[in-house]
Amino acid sequence: MKMPSRPIRFETARGPREAVEFAGTVERWHVPILGSGQDGLPFLVLEDDCPAVLLFTSRRKVNRAVQGWIAPSIDTVVHAAQYTRSEIAAMLSGFAQRGIGWIRINHGPTSVRLPLEAVAGAVRQATRVTSLQAIGRLFVLRDPVTPSAPYVEIVHDQPCLRIFTDVHQAEAHAKAMGPRLVDDPHAAVVALGDDDVLLLLQRLRSQGVESIVIDGPGGGQHITIDTALQRRIAA
Repeated sequence: MKMPSRPIRFETARGPREAVEFAGTVERWHVPILGSGQDGLPFLVLEDDCPAVLLFTSRRKVNRAVQGWIAPSIDTVVHAAQYTRSEIAAMLSGFAQRGIGWIRINHGPTSVRLPLEAVAGAVRQATRVTSLQAIGRLFVLRDPVTPSAPYVEIVHDQPCLRIFTDVHQAEAHAKAMGPRLVDDPHAAVVALGDDDVLLLLQRLRSQGVESIVIDGPGGGQHITIDTALQRRIAA
């Protein structure tokens, strides 16, 4: 069951790392845009001689900034526009290619400034996890030693659960492990329901497993379990 979303307060973050994680949970962003059309450029601010992208988490906050100090300070028309998570991910990727290094979120007394690349990565991860909500069923492999438990492998020197979006892909991976570990690739695959995924991730997280690899049509996607739980992929 999907829980109702709660307002995100970046000022309560325990440091930049948690603030970046908060950024990945924002579903709608609001941005000051120069000009009156849809193809205008986002308004940037200069902080310590470095340009920063302005992002806001609510329509009220962005309108207050646009009407209160942005519009009176420039000669160009400026308006507020709303962007989805995937749209913001694309925008931030473009700014990163241009060498923009910072983001200012909710400009004002409680605002935070974060590295653009870190926020862009968190948003991209959240976008990938959200796309899993459209998948009807997910699969994992049984542990060869303890068949009642999922197979946790080592990825980047860390324990990691591999989740498959296709049963045939899961069977192929089991077969590639070899007969020493897997006698029957078909029997090694376990289908997970929505509640199964959520409970499994929560249990593994409590046991010290911090990440998962999602094997899908686009290849493997490595994300943290915390990110997966935040986006409630089993919702």
